[in-house]
Amino acid sequence: MDKFVGLIEQKIMPVANRIGTQRHMTAIRKGIIATMPLTIVGSFFTILLNIPIVSVAAVIEPYRAILDIPFRYTVGILALYATFGIASSLAKSYRLDSLTAGILALMSFLIVAAPPTQVLEDLEGITAGRYINIANLGSGSLFGAIVTAILTVEIYRFFWVIRHLLGFDLNGFLSQLLMPLKGVLAGNSLFGGLLTVFLICFFWVLGIHGPAIMGPVIRPFWDISIAENIDAFNAGTNAHDMPNIFTEQFLQWFVWIGGAGTTLALVVLFMFSKSKYLKSLGRLSILPGLFNINEPMIFGAPIVMNPVLGIPFIVAPLVTTTISYVLTVSGLVPMMVARLPFAIPAPFAAWMSTNWSVAAGVLVVFNFFITLAIYYPFFKVFEKQQLAQEKEAEQAEQASVQITDGITNE
Repeated sequence: MDKFVGLIEQKIMPVANRIGTQRHMTAIRKGIIATMPLTIVGSFFTILLNIPIVSVAAVIEPYRAILDIPFRYTVGILALYATFGIASSLAKSYRLDSLTAGILALMSFLIVAAPPTQVLEDLEGITAGRYINIANLGSGSLFGAIVTAILTVEIYRFFWVIRHLLGFDLNGFLSQLLMPLKGVLAGNSLFGGLLTVFLICFFWVLGIHGPAIMGPVIRPFWDISIAENIDAFNAGTNAHDMPNIFTEQFLQWFVWIGGAGTTLALVVLFMFSKSKYLKSLGRLSILPGLFNINEPMIFGAPIVMNPVLGIPFIVAPLVTTTISYVLTVSGLVPMMVARLPFAIPAPFAAWMSTNWSVAAGVLVVFNFFITLAIYYPFFKVFEKQQLAQEKEAEQAEQASVQITDGITNE
């Protein structure tokens, strides 16, 4: 293991450092990290609103609209906050007015992502007015936020031309670009399943909401696949003989353990880190991670635009997808025959979704430890970087205190 860590440091780290320290990449990381408190708050309310217990859900139901507000104004408009953070950080690196750059970026992003669309008439007493769709300001538009923030700082004007004169919709463009792949991404093909997993994780590493981009292409086929499995199961077909392997639930329970990128293993590693920041982030992320919410990790570590953690974030799910596929095809693990809420810990959800198969629950645990092993060497390299940064910051703080004390004594 030490040799492998050394190999990563010698071969991968020089390239990763050059990429990671590039001005725009640094600004993106800092801007996204700044949103971490919001994602943590939003994640807890997401868990609260999706507790899969009927009696608890019934108690919460009258207050759902109120309890949904913290989520809507945190994760629900995350791209808006990220735009300001990225633009401010990039402007600061250029020694520009960071506040002005952040405000201009916010304006540009609102123009690009959520322009006022129509007049409202006779809606709950409102006779006229215009509105913006805040659904366009969530994490699904994070890539647009990154591009807008960077171009705003670099150009400072004229970005509105892309949306209003050219009519260019970036998220829609990416979805259309993937449309020809729809015949490959859906079905029982291992290649198709691996390609789906790769694209979702790859987009996340770039700062793009993977499911938001892939959803329009693959989700209809996922829905059809699980519906066919449910119909076949209700008709008496054995859970091992379902028509479809690659349903959304297959990825949700066997692969996305803790969320996209199988980040629950990384959360556990962070919890026992020597780095104060990583340990704190791990402890804050464990509860959301158990319920398959990993935005605190993706934006807090961050994994976005992070070459060191981005590699296992992509590789680990590819490995566990392959393992799960082989065990399913061999008949050791049944296929998915139920559609459950996403906020259920993976071992229990896999057990229930496969007609109460203990083997399915065991597979989730096995995949978790496989993922832990894959993340570990990259975590150690990242931890070493973080410890060096913390030591440097501590020394700078001590030097500042000594200078202040010297001035005071004089």
